[in-house]
Amino acid sequence: MNDPRVLALLRDRRAAPGADLRGVPLTGADLRKVDLRGVFLDGAHLNRARLDGCRLDGASLKNAQLEEVTLKGAVLRDADLRGAWLTKAEGKATFAGADLRRAHLQQSALDGSDFRRADLREALAARASFRGCRWEGAVLEGADFRGAEAAPRRQR
Repeated sequence: MNDPRVLALLRDRRAAPGADLRGVPLTGADLRKVDLRGVFLDGAHLNRARLDGCRLDGASLKNAQLEEVTLKGAVLRDADLRGAWLTKAEGKATFAGADLRRAHLQQSALDGSDFRRADLREALAARASFRGCRWEGAVLEGADFRGAEAAPRRQR
């Protein structure tokens, strides 16, 4: 993690809205309570990162690798997570209005998370846990919740 962009991010605990952090190596990074609102992290490698309390409102995380991340108190409101890999992620987070189309949520423990108005079309969420989550207005067509705990009911 000798990339100057990473060092500045860890020092300042924030990135300027619209900052381009695509390709920045963040595997295992401690990003707790870092302000990343509106940044571009498309395709970023954030596996095993600590994102507890992190602000990612409106951030672009298309096809990002977020496997085994911790998200306790993270806010991803209106974030673009299309095709992102959140397998084995855990924590109560806010995904309200987020775009999670074709996202991978398998084996994640996201109990108590807020998915209101989120778009989960064709998301893969098999064997994940969603106890106590909020789903009002969420789009779920084609999503795979096989074996998931407390999977949302599809609206008719």
